[in-house]
Amino acid sequence: MLSKHAPVFAEKEQKGPAALIESMSSYLTLDGAMKILWEEGYSSIDIIRVEKSATGTNRPRYDYTVIGISDYRSMDQKGTLEIYFFNDQLEGVRYYPDNVALYLENRSKEFKSVEPYIEVKAAIPYYVWIVDKRIEEKRRSALTGR
Repeated sequence: MLSKHAPVFAEKEQKGPAALIESMSSYLTLDGAMKILWEEGYSSIDIIRVEKSATGTNRPRYDYTVIGISDYRSMDQKGTLEIYFFNDQLEGVRYYPDNVALYLENRSKEFKSVEPYIEVKAAIPYYVWIVDKRIEEKRRSALTGR
């Protein structure tokens, strides 16, 4: 069983997108993710948060969007899925399944073989956070201007 907040990493490395949850992979665009969700039958998609950087400044671009699906299903559990995009690239997902501990147990084999730059954290009993650290680092750099 995974610990509450310990990230899980694998040995192998890959440079492209990585699977985060079901058909959602890192680096997907917002439009690409919306298209997949619609094709999978999720028609009720909420815009939770939109932040756009000011144009005409010397600061790096910082666009941040979060969408949510309240009736999402993963590993035979329903829950709420939030999908986070930084500069139109899927950065991570936060999933609030009915039973976080059972969800982690069901996905534990999969989580043991995730790419080294994918981080999996859980806040039991609330949610599971799965993020591509490469995009997360870009977002943090844009925030600090480094």
